[in-house]
Amino acid sequence: MYNRPVFRRTPQGGPQLLRWATQDTAVSLKPAIRLEVELHGAGNGWTNLSRDVNLHAEPIAGEYGIRATGPLDRVAASGVMTWAMKNSDRSSGGVNGYYSPGHSNARVGWDIGRAVRLALVDSTTGLTHFKWRGTITDVEPDAGLYRRRAVHCVAKDWMEEPTVCHVKDTSVQTSKRADQLITTLIDNCVGRQPAARSLETCQSTFAYALDNMRDEKTATMRAIADAVFAEVGYFYQRGDTSQGGTVKLEDRHFRPKASSVLTLNDSMYDVVARRSRDDIYNHVIAIVHPRKIDAAATTLLYALPTDATTTKPFLDAGQTISFTVFYRDSTGQFVRVGGDSIVTPVATTDYLGNSQADGLGSDLTASLSITFASTSNSATITFTNTHASARIHVTKMQVRGKAVQDRYEQGVESANDTSMTDHGERDLIYDMIFEDQTVLAKGIADWIINLYGTARTHVSEIAIKANKSVALLSAAIAREPGDKITLTESMTGITGIGHFINGVRFVVTPGNLLTVNWILAPADQQLAWLLEDAVAGLLELSTYLGFA
Repeated sequence: MYNRPVFRRTPQGGPQLLRWATQDTAVSLKPAIRLEVELHGAGNGWTNLSRDVNLHAEPIAGEYGIRATGPLDRVAASGVMTWAMKNSDRSSGGVNGYYSPGHSNARVGWDIGRAVRLALVDSTTGLTHFKWRGTITDVEPDAGLYRRRAVHCVAKDWMEEPTVCHVKDTSVQTSKRADQLITTLIDNCVGRQPAARSLETCQSTFAYALDNMRDEKTATMRAIADAVFAEVGYFYQRGDTSQGGTVKLEDRHFRPKASSVLTLNDSMYDVVARRSRDDIYNHVIAIVHPRKIDAAATTLLYALPTDATTTKPFLDAGQTISFTVFYRDSTGQFVRVGGDSIVTPVATTDYLGNSQADGLGSDLTASLSITFASTSNSATITFTNTHASARIHVTKMQVRGKAVQDRYEQGVESANDTSMTDHGERDLIYDMIFEDQTVLAKGIADWIINLYGTARTHVSEIAIKANKSVALLSAAIAREPGDKITLTESMTGITGIGHFINGVRFVVTPGNLLTVNWILAPADQQLAWLLEDAVAGLLELSTYLGFA
């Protein structure tokens, strides 16, 4: 607090002291806001567009990370940031329509698909933190020459990328950890790569994985989530001081070993605390998926029917056609299976070409050239008709290999009978489609019951006004998903309780006033006794028996 003089101007033009007013020094604690866009594509540097951001039209608002805190909330949804740009002659371009893509006055390089990041500069330390990073997905200019003349902008972070592309170019994975699987999925299936990665070395090694996907239907994020669930980890994007947009994978030992990096004692602007039946899970079934694997690569994973009623594909002279075929159970049950040790199709053995669809004409197999690519549960066969003039009917087409069958899933149960009596039964299915060990499944089911099986007061979210103090400003700027914090709040009775930040929401309003909300998961629900670990290997009353 400090005192400031309040003056008025006299008729003679000079100042006259009216009174001394008290003012809170906290109002001067404002972060510098810098909105940067790569206008000309990756590798050409960042352009600072802060001068043209219109906070009076709408605030800069964003969210990212995991926006819930239950046992199934382990993978972040797409992060979103919205803001407005000046689109009038008061913009840095000095013309109307400067941020309307396709306009004759539009800024060169401004369009959807451009990378964007928000930098917050701590006014007390000078530290720059890249809070949010993503790609512009929507640009909506306001109509009306005499209205607000602004452009509403929407961007989404990297977590959007694997949700809009399917699994592809991946074979059945054997003896791989979740971090290795996720690396393969990101490298092979996602066109736009994350700005940076931080993937913990995970604890479980899966005998088989990605065999039970459906390439034509499975989003890459679904496959990533399956790897995260099988590891019992977390996956999200977080900010940093380097470039922003780091994709983070936690293994299941990450949180039990973490230390608190911030303590808040009745300094939160708002706290959402509740004691609810909805947060209780007192009957858990953990499901694992043992595989059945063929001994030799002789199984027909796909075969074109040879009967006369099935239409046969054909190629005219010089034509090239690609066929994608899906592996199925060879017993005729039409159940999808994975395929390993795939045999590249051999002429006459695996494919035939004929001048007639019924196969009774001339054998033209020698005039079919082939390229072949297989994935974990499908294959693409590309034929080219090299004959000078003849049409070629493909009368035989098959793929051989080892069938990898996920048809024998097993559930392992755990329950808290007292809780079911007190609160009613609350069921949870925890499905680990890459895991095949029932012993581990039992440990996970017991662990979830220990953490979520009884009633407790749960702080799900807090809000802080960053401009109130130096400590709050630094915390609002720097703290990210995965950070552990400690809370005390008198009215709710929360005293020295640890929580993990799962997700972040932020709003920047005129005057660079910053409000940040953190979605929290209680850290006492992550404490576990890990055998032979120097930090988490001490079994105390506040910890639960974990699993390696």
